[in-house]
Amino acid sequence: MKFRQLNEEELEILRSINREFGADIDSIFKGKKLLVALGERKEVFVTNGDTLDVLEKMKKEPYSAGLFIGEIKKKKFMLSLEGAALISKHAKNKIFVGSKTEQLVLYGRDVFSNSILKSSELSEGSKCLIVNESDELIAIGRVKKGIVENLIDRGWYLRKGE
Repeated sequence: MKFRQLNEEELEILRSINREFGADIDSIFKGKKLLVALGERKEVFVTNGDTLDVLEKMKKEPYSAGLFIGEIKKKKFMLSLEGAALISKHAKNKIFVGSKTEQLVLYGRDVFSNSILKSSELSEGSKCLIVNESDELIAIGRVKKGIVENLIDRGWYLRKGE
């Protein structure tokens, strides 16, 4: 797969994270390299400058380079779970849940409003990160009619083989 640094249009699409999750990606990824893999999909990776130098000198094309943080689809950025984990400490749009709710979320369940320990002010339809009491990412969610819908959670890695 061919890799190159993000162009300005792609970087602007990536900055949608700022609006969706309240996290400033310019400061989070300062000093890092953001690469896009050019293939069937536009996958975005974060890495250091040394990796880019190595990629340019390689005679073979690797499948990935760095940490996969998401994908650009139809001019929208789709944040991956690992990308969400990377920004979660800096994000403002998140909800905190207790250990019982955490277990349910990791099994793909949604979060009811009475199970939320603490949250930022979120409006209907907005995305948020779902974190446990230790502020560790467990899922990406969306506010929907009194619940936070579980869009994807860390338990998905174990369940996807079903």
